[in-house]
Amino acid sequence: ETGNIDAVLDGDLSDFIEAYLEQSAKDRT
Repeated sequence: ETGNIDAVLDGDLSDFIEAYLEQSAKDRT
């Protein structure tokens, strides 16, 4: 699981947030 945390710290979290916000915007319309 440590590798997962490293990936998040490396910026994967930003991609996840971006995708999440994109999906939220789609759900609103």
